[in-house]
Amino acid sequence: MPAVDVLRQVWVQRFLRNGTTVQRRVKDDEPPGAVRICSPYDTQARYGHKRGHGWLGYKAHLTEVCTPGSPQIIVHVASTEASLADVETVTSRHDDLGQEGLALVDAGYTSVGHILTAAEHGIDLIGPLPPDSGWQARTPDTYDLTHFTIDWDAQQVTCPQGKTSCAWRHGVSRDQVPIIRVTFPPVGCFRCPDRLRCTRSGTSGRCLTFRPRTAYEAQQRIRAQQAIAEWKHLYAQRSGAEGTIAQASRRSDIHHARYRGLERTHLQHILTALAQNIVRADAWLNGSTPSGSWTTRLTRLHRRLTPST
Repeated sequence: MPAVDVLRQVWVQRFLRNGTTVQRRVKDDEPPGAVRICSPYDTQARYGHKRGHGWLGYKAHLTEVCTPGSPQIIVHVASTEASLADVETVTSRHDDLGQEGLALVDAGYTSVGHILTAAEHGIDLIGPLPPDSGWQARTPDTYDLTHFTIDWDAQQVTCPQGKTSCAWRHGVSRDQVPIIRVTFPPVGCFRCPDRLRCTRSGTSGRCLTFRPRTAYEAQQRIRAQQAIAEWKHLYAQRSGAEGTIAQASRRSDIHHARYRGLERTHLQHILTALAQNIVRADAWLNGSTPSGSWTTRLTRLHRRLTPST
């Protein structure tokens, strides 16, 4: 019976037989969240966590048009397990849409690899890349990656003090992304007068980790473009997308699955998007244009009551 098989899987995932005794598995010995059964009522539901909020179920991804002078119609709906990261859905959505153009996404959907892959589909994927997370990039007057000179042909890196690297190794990151690791000789770093501005290690020289040449150069170019006013003005068109999620939640309660299973939940998401399109098309035909990002009633009341000078 399917129900008995689900019970067996739950026991295997949660408990371990040790000789004649049964003990609960420690957290590190449990299966990953992508395959772990979290509810006996819906074996496809997974646990998700985002911005400090956790839930059990699925994710809905909505794609809408933002062409000026036309209604913001939802043109694509994707439903995934809650444990699947947003950025992992980008490639399949490009395949589903199958058209060239401009795509504005938030930081959860952007990566250098996806931006390059989108270009192969004829799509300009516009979204903020995360900044360098190293302490050097967050501390003023220190040497982050941009202060080093990379010789790609010679596979060597030169530091701001003129010292050259001693090792260049190709590898993969924790997310299976191709990276390059470069290290500098400890002797040169220990004698450097700017050592405290470069590394905190007391046993090794400076270590650098960066993407291969094509991805690295694209990363640096995109991060520079994000500081330009034209890029910010272009990306500002995406502000309505957050209002789309808010509208789907307030009007149709999209954050609560009415069905069990991914396929039926996907149907709910499609019907929700269809209802939103009808409401938006009706508002557009009656001359009611969207005002951008959604504001609370209290904020709108405060604006009306605030005297102008």
